[in-house]
Amino acid sequence: MSAAQALNPLRLPLTGTQLIEASAGTGKTWTIAALYLRLVLGHGGGAPLLPAQILVMTFTKAATAELRERIRTRLAEAAAAFRDQAAPDDFLRELIAGYPGTEPRARAARQLELAAQWMDEAAVFTIHGWCQRMLTQHAFASGETASADAVADEADLLAEAVRDYWRGHVLTLGIEAAALYAQSWDTPDALQAALKPLLPHLERLQLDGQPLTALRDPGDLLTAQAKALHTAEMQARSLWLQHADAIEALLLAASQTKVFDGRRLQARGLPGHLASMFDWAQGNALDDATLERFTPAYFAERTMAGKQPPTHDAFAAVEHLLAARRQAASLPPLLLAHAAPWVAQRTDQARRKQALLGYDDMLKRLDAALRGATGDTLARLIATQYPVALVDEFQDTDPLQWRILQRVFHGAEGKALLLIGDPKQAIYGFRGADIHTYFARPTAPPRLRVRLKRPDAPWMRCGESVPSAILLIGTMHIIIPNPRKICGRSSS
Repeated sequence: MSAAQALNPLRLPLTGTQLIEASAGTGKTWTIAALYLRLVLGHGGGAPLLPAQILVMTFTKAATAELRERIRTRLAEAAAAFRDQAAPDDFLRELIAGYPGTEPRARAARQLELAAQWMDEAAVFTIHGWCQRMLTQHAFASGETASADAVADEADLLAEAVRDYWRGHVLTLGIEAAALYAQSWDTPDALQAALKPLLPHLERLQLDGQPLTALRDPGDLLTAQAKALHTAEMQARSLWLQHADAIEALLLAASQTKVFDGRRLQARGLPGHLASMFDWAQGNALDDATLERFTPAYFAERTMAGKQPPTHDAFAAVEHLLAARRQAASLPPLLLAHAAPWVAQRTDQARRKQALLGYDDMLKRLDAALRGATGDTLARLIATQYPVALVDEFQDTDPLQWRILQRVFHGAEGKALLLIGDPKQAIYGFRGADIHTYFARPTAPPRLRVRLKRPDAPWMRCGESVPSAILLIGTMHIIIPNPRKICGRSSS
């Protein structure tokens, strides 16, 4: 891994592949706008570019709109500064100094002004939107037909697939099994919310460190577990209700005779907890924390040295019930592991049936086209259309996205691929980041850390990241939330 250098936006070579590391709050968008100004002016030796020739890529539609406006505003500010109509900040002052004379500055101001007016046509896209454009604009080279621009409303398709799953696998459950399922997800919408972050990572999902294989049907899993849980609950409640008075006398006597360590089990709280247990024995719900107070292990840990903890069959039954509850709590990962491939397949079938493309389909098709018989031609056409590509939030790039970018821009003569990302956020698998892709980018380009020159501050250097720590974390499983047992691939 190459050593990081502080970034000077005016001196960064605008050719080849460059990785700019910028932590949150260090002025990443400001840096993108600064590089954009240089590209529009041809600063640094390149030809001046129009907004339609500068590909700026980020990962949400909201981010593209914000970035477009920030760049437009910066272009207008720079044009005014070149005309001495506004006071320049330090960056603009140094940029303007590179254009001595009235005529060069007037020409630069006009270029910046035109670029600001052209920003509605600027190539600022999400990666999915860009892939769709490339498939349709270069249909001959990509082999795609005009139907490729029919994009499925994946939210509707996903919702319908989840409802199909719910009808086929949840509504058919018995009463006790359905009640156990409802403890995790009581509606199709709740199940969909849990599945949605897993589906993009389906090929890399693991369960207990192993790739997903054929899994048991939810009915098989839940019926056996619900029966075991119901039996344990009924037995513990029956014993407690039958011996409630004896249990109360046993525990109060132990407390009065100093069997318990008074610092760890206080007698004044005992009556209230016993009342809660009696209500539970009669059918009310009760949390695990209260039940835990009446297990052999709990009493043993709080018994004074040389004393014997109180014992009763009801205490052992409560402990057995808690073990059954813990076993039931381990089911959600297994249930999601079964539902995720089923829902993904049903969604894909619906797209194919309606001859629609999903967002991930566009990436897969462009990738396939770039690796196909006309792939070299397609890559050259795209690189000619966009001599420079700036990729924002590069840490969120997955292997497929990076393969596309690398195929088109990396190593292309006279082209530039500028990658802007936060290495510390590359560990966040739950939000789509991919640490493996981040560190798989070419090692030849220098790593540059954002060092800014703003109008309200001197040159600043962002806080140091710790790539070695990130690599260490990268050897662990990247956890995908809810549940945490289902996770992404390991680099080990």
